[in-house]
Amino acid sequence: MTTKLKAKAETKSKKRSRAFHDLVTSGNNDSPEKLGDLLVMRGVRKFPQRVKCATASLRAQSSRR
Repeated sequence: MTTKLKAKAETKSKKRSRAFHDLVTSGNNDSPEKLGDLLVMRGVRKFPQRVKCATASLRAQSSRR
């Protein structure tokens, strides 16, 4: 996820982060083109501890702002 967000505009990275978070927590993905190969992570939501790992970069990103 960090690689996908690197050097992106803030608004674009926020949208992609939200789409990824929704995917791994609820399985919803309204715009698959935003995530590309990150769609393989959709099964993570079945394992709560893995969700924490999958979203660690999102938490780090939001704490930097």
